[in-house]
Amino acid sequence: MEDSFRYKNEVRQEREIIKKSIDEVLQENRVVSFDHFLELLAKKGLEPKKVYSKVTGKLSGYSIKGHKASEIDRKLTVSRIESVLQNSGPNLKEEKQNINRGYKFRR
Repeated sequence: MEDSFRYKNEVRQEREIIKKSIDEVLQENRVVSFDHFLELLAKKGLEPKKVYSKVTGKLSGYSIKGHKASEIDRKLTVSRIESVLQNSGPNLKEEKQNINRGYKFRR
């Protein structure tokens, strides 16, 4: 019984360390995409791995050091990370307008 408590406590501590490391990556770096985010985690030694759906073949999540990201913290799901990256990145609509400014496209 004591061993299982100790194991759960170690897992909890490891997840907290991972969570803090991810927060540091997001705050200290200009992350431009989800793949770039995973590259930065790998450089920190966190061993991220993408998880794909067996049915659809689409990206369904990722793991870090064998822990599902959503079990570490619900805020670390793929959709939420992508949402954070979208909100912190350049405004794509403005960027597109700047590129197209001065040009008229015919249909």
